[in-house]
Amino acid sequence: MINALFRRWPRPAPPRCLLRGCRIVAHRGAHDNRHCLENSLAAFDAAVGAGVWGIELDVRGTRDQVPVVFHDADTRRLFGQNARIADMPLAALMRHFPRIPTLSAVIRRYGGRIHLMLEIKGHENDRPAVPARRLQPILAPLSPGRDFHLMSLHPEIFADFDFLPKKALLPIARLCTDRFSRLAIAREWGGVAGHYLAVTRGMLNHHHRLGQGIGTGFADSPRSLFREVSRGVDWIFSNRAVAMQALCDTAKRHAQGKNPNDI
Repeated sequence: MINALFRRWPRPAPPRCLLRGCRIVAHRGAHDNRHCLENSLAAFDAAVGAGVWGIELDVRGTRDQVPVVFHDADTRRLFGQNARIADMPLAALMRHFPRIPTLSAVIRRYGGRIHLMLEIKGHENDRPAVPARRLQPILAPLSPGRDFHLMSLHPEIFADFDFLPKKALLPIARLCTDRFSRLAIAREWGGVAGHYLAVTRGMLNHHHRLGQGIGTGFADSPRSLFREVSRGVDWIFSNRAVAMQALCDTAKRHAQGKNPNDI
């Protein structure tokens, strides 16, 4: 209902100075889960090819603690088989589900080419779903904050990632955006991410004054995108990132002359 409202709410195209800073992040890559699977190399290739600024991807571990890129704890939703990622060694996972990439493969392919928003999935006892020590050598070739951010719905796991600067850490607020915002400020993390409806202009301004960033999801329509760009949101997550990037690029070309009419 909220998304339907914002799709219909007229918004003028933002000025070019804001459009230039628009950073769209393809949520799980550019996928539809019919022809192109989420969190797959094909989905990430599509986002890179479209000139999208960043990709978001989910990281969890196999039984032998190899970081792989997959959202769910099991393969039921995407593959129709009830196999838990944490119960399979990497060799078995690659044999039965070859489209699931390892994080190492993703870093080799895209590291330094496109910004990576790495969402670390949580596990029981407030531990990350893959040990931090297994991520450290994989991330070592990249510059934290510049090349990637580490994200989680369970920010208590950030304590395990003390080898990263605080500015590279972003908590994701599912509901309690105010609480996560205050926590990010207190812990001096890189900012906070949450639903666009729950991120207020006051919150944006507060984080920006402190040199922190704000990410919002999910801008999947032209009017939602223009609203977030106009508000100065730092990272705009979208399930339609290729279309949103094309819209942003078109608006930038128009903005060189006269802004287009409200859409």
